[in-house]
Amino acid sequence: MERTQILNKWQNEYGQGTVYKIYETVNGRKEFKAYQTKLKKLDGSVKQFTKKNKENLIEQIAGLIRQIDEGKIVVPRPKTTLIQSINYYVYCLEEKRGEGKISTSNFNQKNGNAQKIINILYKDDTLANRDIRDWQSSDTLKLMNYFKKRTQSANVLGTYLKIIQDSFFNSMNTNDFDAKDQNPIVQFKKNPVNMIDLKIDTETHRNDTMKLIEKWDFKMVKEFKETIENRVLRLVISICFSCGLRISEVLGLLTKDFIDNTGNYVPKLDVYSQIDSDGFQRNVKTSAGNRYVPLGTGLADELRNYIKHRNNDPFTKNNEILFPLFKDGKTMWHNYRTAHKELVPYLIGKFELPNNHKFHFFRHWCVTMWKRNAIYNGYDISRFIGHKNESVTARVYTHLFCKQLEEQDRCDKDDYINNRLF
Repeated sequence: MERTQILNKWQNEYGQGTVYKIYETVNGRKEFKAYQTKLKKLDGSVKQFTKKNKENLIEQIAGLIRQIDEGKIVVPRPKTTLIQSINYYVYCLEEKRGEGKISTSNFNQKNGNAQKIINILYKDDTLANRDIRDWQSSDTLKLMNYFKKRTQSANVLGTYLKIIQDSFFNSMNTNDFDAKDQNPIVQFKKNPVNMIDLKIDTETHRNDTMKLIEKWDFKMVKEFKETIENRVLRLVISICFSCGLRISEVLGLLTKDFIDNTGNYVPKLDVYSQIDSDGFQRNVKTSAGNRYVPLGTGLADELRNYIKHRNNDPFTKNNEILFPLFKDGKTMWHNYRTAHKELVPYLIGKFELPNNHKFHFFRHWCVTMWKRNAIYNGYDISRFIGHKNESVTARVYTHLFCKQLEEQDRCDKDDYINNRLF
């Protein structure tokens, strides 16, 4: 920024003092000493900043503005944008992480989504510069349309809105947003049309999920897998159906994450990362060794043969990515778009899935079958799918079809675990 822009932002947007000269008395005469300004914080404290050179002081002011924008310094501002509010929200999360109140993985996930929202806001000058006191429902709708260009998932859209909602609430604590005015995101969510869009009507969503799972019996899952000619993609889908992993977690595996022990140990996957939504990289969520998911003999054999074939191929034998993307003569991580592009063509005809289910449906299907046929107990299911505890799993998987069958109506447990049914 130019010096005039810096001073305008400092004084007019952030309500800070002017830059003024200070003098000292030498031998009865007033002589110029330095340039000074004051920083007024929200808690009422005032700090002076002094430099002999005016340009140096303006440079220091620019640094203070960056800290205010990042939420590291909180001031009673005459104007606050949503970007500033989100940055302050992230700063508060970082403090909670330092105090051990939230985990690093939880912080990384929320911070990552917050940065995506900020990047979207920067692309629209009106939204980027809108004072949150003047935020309208039309602004939220406009932002939602930007979000929908990135994703159709009701879960992801809800996650983005939750971050904005919490940022508005956070701004109430800094007097940037009036507590007596209802949070605009809360108002937006109460609109019946938006409730359907976000699947806030959980009863409808549960019923839709139940009907899909009823339709997709073992025979249909087997037929669907047989339509996938690409051996690698078929193996990826098999892992989703059999292990309850998110598609992003399957594509985030390394070859070494297949723990192929012999003897009394069953083969398993070590799941601790997932691919990025945009960049061709993977994000580590937890430390390795915390979440092991067992594999049946059928799926373990398929993985063994696949890795053996990979090791015999000079192009892929030294690549540690289990399911790499081949692009421009290189191997790299998939991202959501490339995964979507390769898998969606198979979801046609009777195998077509609605936008609000897509690949996450495979995970719901797997968990439902585990519970329905008493394949694993509640503790193991929550552990395998990466939930914090059983109560989280119980809240998510509550549709009627997810109830345990009578013993005589269940499938054979051994056949299910060892992948003989689908």
